[in-house]
Amino acid sequence: MNEMNSVVYPSKMTFFPFGEGHIVGFLGETVVDNWNQPGAPEDAEPITGFQYTGPREDGGTLMPCDDPKDYGSVVNAIIRSKYSLSEELAIQRHYINSFEGHEQEWADYNDFCEAAKVLAKSWLSLS
Repeated sequence: MNEMNSVVYPSKMTFFPFGEGHIVGFLGETVVDNWNQPGAPEDAEPITGFQYTGPREDGGTLMPCDDPKDYGSVVNAIIRSKYSLSEELAIQRHYINSFEGHEQEWADYNDFCEAAKVLAKSWLSLS
């Protein structure tokens, strides 16, 4: 398993294009209240920080993304950060063929997909 890195930033992070066909996204935001920014004067008031955890040193996650300006491509990139295509298809097959016993798996998958859509809209300033 990849080592995960957590980094706190003084403002919200989104994503940025990285090379051809990839983006680096900042997933799993955690708000850090009363955070003392490194390098700030000792008498500086603590601020609200935003923590992201991912395999990159900057706390980001490298994701394949055909078009970082396209909503569908960004949603797919976020979904692929958790589910491979084969995992996604397996969850769908479970749902279609034998829903009983797979209710939680289906609910978790759908919740993640809905959260990916909300996050992509936020990153692309669509809502």
